Amino acid sequence: MIRCKQPLMWESLKSERFDPFALWQRLGEDQNLLSELVEIFASEYPGMLSSIEESLQESDTAKLKATAHKLKGSLLQFGAAEASAAAFELETMAAAPLSLNGAADAVDRVKSEVDFLMRVLQDMLSQAQSATGNAPNEERSGCRRSSHRANR
Repeated sequence: MIRCKQPLMWESLKSERFDPFALWQRLGEDQNLLSELVEIFASEYPGMLSSIEESLQESDTAKLKATAHKLKGSLLQFGAAEASAAAFELETMAAAPLSLNGAADAVDRVKSEVDFLMRVLQDMLSQAQSATGNAPNEERSGCRRSSHRANR
């Protein structure tokens, strides 16, 4: 497990849309967990977006609501406020089918926010991996490798 107490390298990634420090704390400062979650989301979100588009084309509000809800939950795991708000907007539209006007714009907003999130998550992972790649960087970044073995 790789832990970093003060990952200052992520200052450039922090914005109104994403807070890498809050995510890092939620994950218990565990780089491996971050990597696993990003990998899972990267493999699942394209299917969710496709399902959202299909359900909109088919006017299947139940499927749209369910998929938007699932995507919102995934986005909330990363603390992506704008992206999860965009997914919630779609979920709300699907709950009141008469208001599907504008849903295409909401889908575009979701896609844009998810694309942004994936870019910053990949940057976050890259920076974390660079910081833990060798001892001098680990020391400078405050990162350290920990083992689960008891000290003797």
